[in-house]
Amino acid sequence: MTEPLPEVVKVDDRIAEAAEALVELVKTAGVACSTDGDQLALPGGWLVLTELGPTRLDGETFETVWTLYLIASDSSTGTALRQLGDMFGKVRHLADESTPAEPVVLQLANYSATPLPSIAVNIRTETRPTT
Repeated sequence: MTEPLPEVVKVDDRIAEAAEALVELVKTAGVACSTDGDQLALPGGWLVLTELGPTRLDGETFETVWTLYLIASDSSTGTALRQLGDMFGKVRHLADESTPAEPVVLQLANYSATPLPSIAVNIRTETRPTT
């Protein structure tokens, strides 16, 4: 039986810490946010890890790309546009400027029988080891 690599554990821990820190930044900006799709408060944000890769030759620093789905609580156009515009205005300073925010619709069975209007915002971070 082989033992798991300690680097894997460290990377996992750093990713979880980075996610928690980002959720707090979004909340501080005034938008409800969670990494748990079953615990969303709408209108609000759902933070999902979408890319992970080493960015430095040291193998310790990882670039992480997150998608923050800003989700309206209602599928009616007027309400959704107001909610999405308000949330985007509060978090746009966190957005990766190299990729545009994109409108999407999300089907969240726990929240609505109809797809909900959303904006997908990419956030790029570096995750470093804690010493």
